[in-house]
Formats: sequence, C-alpha cells, structure tokens
Amino acid sequence: MQKKMNGAFYEQDAVVLAKALLGKVLCRKIDGKPEPIRLRITETEAYMDNDSACYGVLRNSNTEVLFSKGGCAFVYGGMFMVVAGPEEKPQNVLIRSVDGISGPIKVANFFQIDKSLSGEDLTSDAIWIEDDGVIVDEQSIRVLCRKGLSESDDIKPEDRCKPWRFILN
Repeated sequence: MQKKMNGAFYEQDAVVLAKALLGKVLCRKIDGKPEPIRLRITETEAYMDNDSACYGVLRNSNTEVLFSKGGCAFVYGGMFMVVAGPEEKPQNVLIRSVDGISGPIKVANFFQIDKSLSGEDLTSDAIWIEDDGVIVDEQSIRVLCRKGLSESDDIKPEDRCKPWRFILN
C-alpha cells in the first residue's frame, strides 16, 4: 500500500533523512499524463546547515527555500533536492539516482523538475514521495564520500569527503 510521506517525515536532519529516503518512491504528476511517474530512490546525498558545501551557507533569493521547514522541493543547478530539518536551519538531501536513472540532473530532467517547483510542498499533488512498504535495512546501504564537490576555496577540506552519500545496494 502506498502512503504519501507527511510533513513531519522531512523535519529530520539531512543525514538521517538521506538514509530514510532510500527505497522510498519519488512521484511526479505531469500535466497531460494520465498517471504519475513513480521510481524508487536509490542514491541520496546529505548537506547540513554547518556544512560549507551546503548551498545554504549563502542566503540569497536562490537559496531562500533552504531556510524553510523540511518538506519542500529545492531546485538549483538543474538538480532536485529535498529540504530537511527545522526552519532557519538550511539542510537538504540531493536525490542522486532513482531506479534506472543515475545522476541528479538526469533524475530532475526525467521527472520534469525545474526551478518552477522550487519551494513546492512535497505533500502536494504535483510532486511527492511515497512509502510503498519496502523495508531498507542498514546492511543494504552503502556509505561513501559525497561526489562531485570541487576543490574550490569555498568548501572546507573537512567538508569535501563527509560520508553522507548513501546508495541502496
């Protein structure tokens, strides 16, 4: 039985939420299509409020959504992220892969997720995440360093390889 995740689910810190999202189903209703697209989340990556790699280190019009309470979409650089945690603590989880689609920009493109959805409530009928009863245990989660972070001076060396990338085996 499929159950849409409620707002409280997203108020966990981003590292906890990144693991909890594995095995859940990303859903998107696209105008003109009779049924929503539904694919299982297989890879996530967490960004915390005290993390120099988090877009929320700079509060501006592009990142303001990150300062919302967890449970809304954040779209930046063509990638789809889930806002996590409490209000005013910018955290997010990047959806890196779903069944059959690897790469955060490819995921966003497949689901037709663009900047117009940034700030969208993830309990809406446009985009949401479901629990279909699949149980993911710790042994089926691979933990790795985050991927694709540049060697820029803006990201502290200690933040470049946080073990906050999670892959469903």
